[in-house]
Amino acid sequence: MIMNRFFKYSACLAFICLMGISAAQADSIDDDFDVEPQVVPALQSEETKTQDAVLTAPAGTPSQEKSAVGNAESRQDKVYQQEQPNARNKANRQEKAVSQERERQNETPARELRSEGGASKPAEAVKSCPAAASVKKPAPAVSRIQTVKSDNNYGFLLAEPEHQKLFELYADLLLHESTEGLDKGLQNRLEALSRERPDEGESLFMTCYRAHIKAKGALTAGSGELSERLAASAKNDLSFVEDWLKKYGRRYNIHGKTEPEWIKEADATAQVILAFCDLNSLHPDKAYAETVDKLSQGLMLLLHNDSYRYPFGAHLSYVTIEGKPRTYTVPESGDNVAGAALFPDRLYAAMARASASKLLKNSDMLASAEAEGLGLLAKLALSGKIPYSFAPRPEYEVRSMMSSAVVMENLLYLKDITGKNLYGTLAGCAAADLKRYEHENSYAQFKFFTDTLLKRSGCQDWIGAEDIREPLAGTACELEDGKAVEKAFDAHDIKYPGGTDGKFVVVGRDNMFWIRFDVDREDPYYFHLDFLKSSFSGALVSIMIRIDGDKIVKVSLGGATDDPFVDSEFIDGPRILRSGPHSLGVRFSGLLMKSPAVLDSVSIEPAIGRRWIKLSSGRAVLVMHSIADKSLKTRMQELEDAENSEVGWSVFDADGKPGIKNLSSDKRHHVWFEMPGGGTAVLEWPNGAIPNLW
Repeated sequence: MIMNRFFKYSACLAFICLMGISAAQADSIDDDFDVEPQVVPALQSEETKTQDAVLTAPAGTPSQEKSAVGNAESRQDKVYQQEQPNARNKANRQEKAVSQERERQNETPARELRSEGGASKPAEAVKSCPAAASVKKPAPAVSRIQTVKSDNNYGFLLAEPEHQKLFELYADLLLHESTEGLDKGLQNRLEALSRERPDEGESLFMTCYRAHIKAKGALTAGSGELSERLAASAKNDLSFVEDWLKKYGRRYNIHGKTEPEWIKEADATAQVILAFCDLNSLHPDKAYAETVDKLSQGLMLLLHNDSYRYPFGAHLSYVTIEGKPRTYTVPESGDNVAGAALFPDRLYAAMARASASKLLKNSDMLASAEAEGLGLLAKLALSGKIPYSFAPRPEYEVRSMMSSAVVMENLLYLKDITGKNLYGTLAGCAAADLKRYEHENSYAQFKFFTDTLLKRSGCQDWIGAEDIREPLAGTACELEDGKAVEKAFDAHDIKYPGGTDGKFVVVGRDNMFWIRFDVDREDPYYFHLDFLKSSFSGALVSIMIRIDGDKIVKVSLGGATDDPFVDSEFIDGPRILRSGPHSLGVRFSGLLMKSPAVLDSVSIEPAIGRRWIKLSSGRAVLVMHSIADKSLKTRMQELEDAENSEVGWSVFDADGKPGIKNLSSDKRHHVWFEMPGGGTAVLEWPNGAIPNLW
C-alpha cells in the first residue's frame, strides 16, 4: 500500500516537472527572437556561403544602416551594420533566369492536366474535393514562353506562341471597323481558325480562349458561310460544358474554401462566358443565356472580396491538382506541386461578368465584375510592373505587354458598361506601362491596339502618357537572403511559372533567421507569406514572424486537402513603416518537430498604391488606390508648400461612387489625406508640375 502511494506521488511530481519545463520553453520564445544574429562560419551549400559572406561584409556608413523604426533595439542596429543589400546577387539571378529561358525556347511543352476532378455520383451540397491519385507526381511543366533581355533589367515575355498568335487575331477582330466586310487577310486567318481543333496536350484555358475568338470571329464576319462555320466550330469546342452543368448547384471544399463543382478554372470559365455571349449576339438563344447564367453564378462564387490579401479581390479557384503549372519541386520528396497561381494576361473574369450582366440584366453580376475592377485590376494598373504571374509570389522578374493590354481592356469595358470615368483613368494607367517596352519588337502593334481602344472609350488624353517617377508598388523579400542565428537553414532551387529561378527555404526546429528589407516611403504596408502548404492541420507546422522587433505573429502552414501547394497567407497590416531599412525575423514553432516549414518569400504591399503620370496634354496626374478595408491616413507631400486650390480632386469610395475629400495638417505643417477603405483618389495639376516629388 505504501509502495503504491509512493509510485503515485512520484508520477505526479514527474508530471509537474515536465509541465514546468514546457512552460519555460514557451516563455523563452520572445527571448529567442531577441537574440542577436550570429555569423555562421559554414553553411550547408556553397551558394549560401557566398550569401553569408556578402551579408556580413563591413558596412560603409553605420548611420545609413540603422533602423528607421523609432523603438528599434540596439541589437537590431548591429544587424543592419553587418548587412549589405544583396542587389548584385539578385541581378545575377535574374540574368541567369533570362539566359536559361533562351536555351529552353525550343523545348517541347509538357502536357497540362485536364482531369474533371469531380465525383460523377450525386452527393451532399458541400463535400471534399475528390483526390486524383493518378496525378500525385506529374512531370514538371515546361514553359513555352519566349524570354528576351530587356533594357529595364527584367525579362520581357513574348508569351506562349499559340497564345500570342490568338491574341493578335483577337486584337485585329476588335479593331475591325470596315463596313464593307472582312479584308482578304483577316478572312483567310478566320478560315484557318475555323478548321483548328484543340490539341490533345493543350491547357483548358487555351481551348476556351480559341473558342471565344472563333465566336468573336463569327460575330465580326456577320452573316454567311464563314460566320456559321466559326460559330459551329466554337460550339463544338465547348461541348464539354454540358458535362460541367450536370453538376450545377453542387459544391465542394478545397483547401478550406468552398467552390462550385460545375465550373473549372476561373480564367477558362471567363472565356466560355464571353464565347456564349458572342454566340447569343449572333443568334439569340435561350440555351445560350441559360448557360451564361449558370457559369456566371459559379464564377461569382470564386470572387475573393478581401482586396488587402491575396488574390487582392480577384476571381480565383484554389483547385491545384489540375489546371495550374506544377513548376515547384518539394525538397526531399521530389514531388512536383503547383501554386495558387493566377496570370494577368488571362484576367478576363471582370469582363465576362460584366458581359453576362448586360445580357441577363443582372446587377449582382455587374457588382462582382466591379469588385475585381476596383480590386486586383486597379492594384495592377497602379503598380507599373504587372508581373507575368502571381505564383503566388509576384514574378516581377519577367513581364508581358499582353498583361498590360488585358488589364486595360477589362477596365475600359467596365467604363463602357457602367459609365464611370474612374475606370478610364485606371485603364490609362495600365496603358502607360507600354512605354517601358518601346524598344521591343511587338511594341508598335500593342501600342496601336491600346491607343485605338482608349480613343474609342473617350480616354484619348491617356494616349502617350508617361510616368514622372517610379510608382509606389509592392516588392518580394527573398528569404534565402536571410542571416541565420546559430544554425544555418537549407535552401533548395525552385522555378516559377515564367521561368524565373528562386529558392525554397527549409526551416526546422533549430532554425531562426533575420532578414533586412527597405521601403521607399513612410506609409501603411501589408505583409504576406508565400509558402508550401502541407496536408497537416492547424499549428502542427507553423512559424513565428516578428517585424522590427515588435509583436510576434504566428502563421500556420497546414490546411491543404488533397494536394500540397504553394499558398500565400496574410501576416500583418496595415502597419506604418518609416522610409528606410527594417528587419523581419522568422522562427520555427511547429508541434511536429520532424516536419519543417518550407517557405518561399514575404511579399510587402503598400496599403495605398501611387502613380505619378504626365499626360500628353501636359497635365500631371497623381492616382492613388487603397487595398485596405478601412480608411487610412496618408501623408501628401505633394500638397505641402503648394497652393492647394490649383489642384483638381476626385475621390471615390470602394464601390467607385463619389467620396469625400478629407484633408488635415499637423504642427509640422504636414498635410494628411484620409483615404477611404478600398477607395481611389485622382489629383490633377493643370500646369504639369507636381511639387515635392522625391
